[in-house]
Amino acid sequence: MPPLFPKMVQIKPRKLLPKSPSLEKQMEEEQKYLEQLLRDKKPMIQKQIKDAGFSCLRCGQCCERTKGDNSVFVLPKEIEKIKAFLSQNEEFKDLIVSESDFVLPLFPDYYLENPENETISIRFDTFLDILNSLKDQIDEAGRIHTFGRMLRRKENGACFFLDESTKKCKIYEVRPGLCRTYPFYPDGGGILECECCGFGSAAKTNISLTAELTDALEKRLFVELVDFKKTHFFLKEAAAQFRMNTNAGIQKTVSNLHEGFLKFVIYDGDGVFEADISLW
Repeated sequence: MPPLFPKMVQIKPRKLLPKSPSLEKQMEEEQKYLEQLLRDKKPMIQKQIKDAGFSCLRCGQCCERTKGDNSVFVLPKEIEKIKAFLSQNEEFKDLIVSESDFVLPLFPDYYLENPENETISIRFDTFLDILNSLKDQIDEAGRIHTFGRMLRRKENGACFFLDESTKKCKIYEVRPGLCRTYPFYPDGGGILECECCGFGSAAKTNISLTAELTDALEKRLFVELVDFKKTHFFLKEAAAQFRMNTNAGIQKTVSNLHEGFLKFVIYDGDGVFEADISLW
């Protein structure tokens, strides 16, 4: 059975809105404020991690989708680091040509509870249900507007970079911030916890792991807030270009789905891009 979302049709997404020099200048002061805010919150974050009694059991469940949606959001700079790492890795040299081979537009979870029983028709219905929930994000050209990108997943829902025989990550050195901080994640200026069997596996989280996770969370909070603010700027700049939630646009998207592809407009901290993906 052919895989879902094998790759973007376009090797390089077409940029609809370029970087803004005025935005970069505006963000300089904003970044100073964010850095101070996170320094103030660091002791609270560190204490929460230490008291959680967490240790990684190396079970791989978070990468396999055992606990539900395992979508991994990746920022533009993280994509560049992964791409550079892959270009120097013999295992991926012929497999990965561009970022479109390992990332996709951020999209709601499309895997069913029993993936081994999936058929193309069931998948089509699944996508159709998702599109019906995204009407406000579909423009008159039938493009789905979304914020950022995520790592590809395999046919069974596992992360594209998971070695399922060893439960190890093939890009561990350059894994995204979401993976570095799991099972903790930013929430505003603080952190929350995901469901994970590693909680309570120790009386207190190991000192070195606490420090590693605290630093990773501080960095993730900062870069995600900066990316969010830049993305919001580009969204406002581009909004007037599109008419959303029109019957013609929705019908066009459904027509594209019948033909096995979808069109996207992607917003992130680097600008606004257009990209197509094939589904099967």
